[in-house]
Amino acid sequence: MVKNKHAILIILFAIILITTIFLGYSHKKNYYTILKNQDNCFTIILYNTNKNIVFSENLPKEPSVIELDKNLIQIKISLGSPLNYSYFFNPVTSNISSAYENIVLVDKNKVIFFKDNKLIISDIFNQKLFYKEIILDFAPTSVPSCSIIEARFIDDNKIEIEYLKGIEFIRQNEIINLKGLRELKAFLTICIYKLKIILSVLFYYNKN
Repeated sequence: MVKNKHAILIILFAIILITTIFLGYSHKKNYYTILKNQDNCFTIILYNTNKNIVFSENLPKEPSVIELDKNLIQIKISLGSPLNYSYFFNPVTSNISSAYENIVLVDKNKVIFFKDNKLIISDIFNQKLFYKEIILDFAPTSVPSCSIIEARFIDDNKIEIEYLKGIEFIRQNEIINLKGLRELKAFLTICIYKLKIILSVLFYYNKN
């Protein structure tokens, strides 16, 4: 009986060893699996709550997976410190977000990140639901997000950011009303529209 147990253990060990050699290692969680392939690249597989495969991707480096809550997973891929990008996955709805570079903050179903020297606050999965742009005198750091020291949501309509300002890299703290940004944007849009009408009229009369 003891010999049979030893034989079974040896067989199991051999199976695990062969699997490791030919398939690499597998790191499996509830909603994702990370596989190391023979070429030392990695494959991440995402599953929804029904255990169906929603998405898979091959990557040159092992991704970092952060379970922010039971309905939100962040997949972070390094491009060499400090550069990185992330996308998000909701295993309940099977939604996968766009990719965001060098994220500053994730909170309240929103993501804060830099793009074209603008600080963007957006709904994680649908920018039509929420999208704001903030333009300030951010310090010219090699990676734009590095100019942000800290950011936090005060409430749904306000954020507080501490950042490095200007070429002198002065520490600056500001509270920004996101609701006010929307009203200002609407006001500017109306002003630009009216200005275009005035210029068109002036051009018409000058021509005639």
